[in-house]
Amino acid sequence: MAIFITHGIFASLFSFLWREKKTKFTVFILLFLASILPDIDFIFDEKGSGMLTHRGFTHSIFFAAVTGVVFSAFFLSVVKSFGQSLLLMLIFFLASFSHTCLDAMTEASYGVCFFCPFSDERYFFPFTLFSSYTTGVSKKGFRSGLGNSVWITLLPEILLVWIPTFAVYGITSYLGNKSLSKLSNNTYKPISSKPKEVSRPIPKKYPTQKKR
Repeated sequence: MAIFITHGIFASLFSFLWREKKTKFTVFILLFLASILPDIDFIFDEKGSGMLTHRGFTHSIFFAAVTGVVFSAFFLSVVKSFGQSLLLMLIFFLASFSHTCLDAMTEASYGVCFFCPFSDERYFFPFTLFSSYTTGVSKKGFRSGLGNSVWITLLPEILLVWIPTFAVYGITSYLGNKSLSKLSNNTYKPISSKPKEVSRPIPKKYPTQKKR
């Protein structure tokens, strides 16, 4: 499985979908938590193919949907519309489900139970990009052929998740600062304008009265 940091880093990208500045940091933290929540199944027996095992019910689409509803409920007092509530549900659903998808791309001895509790069938994606640390893919649980170094095992996650995610943050920050700089220059640039000439009315001349 990918390590929890990888899950959190990837899921943090969904914070870009939320524009409310007051709650953005809270959403960011909860996204991280939602992304690692599926691994709460470590309390169950890891071996086996049932729903209450690792990569079972808590790695399902149904569990991700429940996570989206529960986590979005924390914001009921601050959201301004039903549309924002739906957006929060979607964001937290994607954070949780991204964990499932990354695990389905991990080389392991058993797959992910996408459709629990309706089916206990396990699935893999056609490609496995990441290494497993606990299921004995090789003698020490690392990807065979790459050696048993932890950093060698982490390399696919660093190259395919960490670096692209940090690159997105860097580019976004650069573009944001650039747009703010332009806005600041346009806002505070002194406006040079000539004062309007005010036309004064010409005083009327009244005929002087002759003295008698």
